[in-house]
Amino acid sequence: MNYVILYSIDLLLTFCYNVFIMIYKYSIENFYSIKDKVEINLVSRKSEPKAEELYRDVPFDKKVSKVIFVGGSNASGKTNILRALPFLQMMFTYVDYSDDDAGYRPFFTRAKYPSELSVEFSVDDDSVFNYLIRLDTKRILYETLTRRALVEERTSEITIYERVWEEEKEHYKLDISDFLPTIKAMTTLQEVVDSNVHASMVAVLSNFEPKDGLLGQVKQYWDKIDTNIQVFGSLETNHSMYSLADKALRKIYETPVLYDQAIEILKKYDIGVSKIEKKEKAGPNRDRTMYGLDHVFGKAHISCTTNYESSGTQKMLILLEVILSVLNAGSTAIIDELDAFLHPDIFTEIINLFMSSQSNPKGAQIIFSSQNYSPLLSLDKQQIILVEKNKNGETDAWRLDEIEGVRADDNFYTKYLTGAYGAVPRIG
Repeated sequence: MNYVILYSIDLLLTFCYNVFIMIYKYSIENFYSIKDKVEINLVSRKSEPKAEELYRDVPFDKKVSKVIFVGGSNASGKTNILRALPFLQMMFTYVDYSDDDAGYRPFFTRAKYPSELSVEFSVDDDSVFNYLIRLDTKRILYETLTRRALVEERTSEITIYERVWEEEKEHYKLDISDFLPTIKAMTTLQEVVDSNVHASMVAVLSNFEPKDGLLGQVKQYWDKIDTNIQVFGSLETNHSMYSLADKALRKIYETPVLYDQAIEILKKYDIGVSKIEKKEKAGPNRDRTMYGLDHVFGKAHISCTTNYESSGTQKMLILLEVILSVLNAGSTAIIDELDAFLHPDIFTEIINLFMSSQSNPKGAQIIFSSQNYSPLLSLDKQQIILVEKNKNGETDAWRLDEIEGVRADDNFYTKYLTGAYGAVPRIG
């Protein structure tokens, strides 16, 4: 059966803006199983990559990948390579005034040393941001946000803010640029920053800005990133598939644009779905709103709540809510084990949603791990990240084009399976 997804651009995006909101690259050091610094680069080294349709033109004459595949054996650290981005999302968007937990773990032999993460990204078509944070389990030790923009045909880079922990004075030294006039004028700035040792200045200070403030723009972009990874484990391991599918189905039903898209895709996947139903149930203790799928088999209609659906259908509902939200927002999806519980053809077509300019006119990104290596047949070598853990428990990662001698026309799938690129299980 051919699972080609062909729904109209009108359904997918009523409004399409040429705004470049993408992740360009990020680095990780002393973070879970990652001891030494690892950099994940989504930028093409070539001005004309092999598969142009898999990249998006961005400021400063660069091309950034819309699809990144992360592969490697079980327990190699693939999840930790991905986990850095949800952690940064938490830092950009979440403020907790009472929690003393840093929300991450350093490498087990470097517990007394700080960890460092950085990310380069854009939230508009004029500039590129670079964020760097250094922290330990007690507090943020250092963070800075810089912005590179094109000014009068010349590239200009400025520091938006810098924050440095001064141990002897037990407070932060702050450097705030004139691009944050409201923040700079705050009389309580020092007190607010010093009282939020686990939260970034973006998360904390964006609440004191006007709606169109610079920090608010950054926070809004990271708010739109969607993922199935939590700081500790994935959503699927920390919650029941049923509860997650039920939550996804609720959001799909209550969001008209998502409803139309999801129903069209579910029908194409030939699982007999005709519509999503919402029912009000009255019980002796409380009233309850329930959501389910209506299946049609011949002339018969069978209505099922998500707890009666298969694991594959539950996983599909969870993914559709994430992926369609990201495609509509033009943001980024970070998915661990994308292939789990899915038929290989459906797995492939979900990736195709991001590859196609018809279904992805906003240039949304997907960064995903999988034990299904069929994407290696259609991706560029610059879009393939391989992950391996050494005998000391240290995770390393490299982009396929970093391996000397790998040709653009090689069969990456076959060569990976034969062990030519590494990152395969050591059995025996």
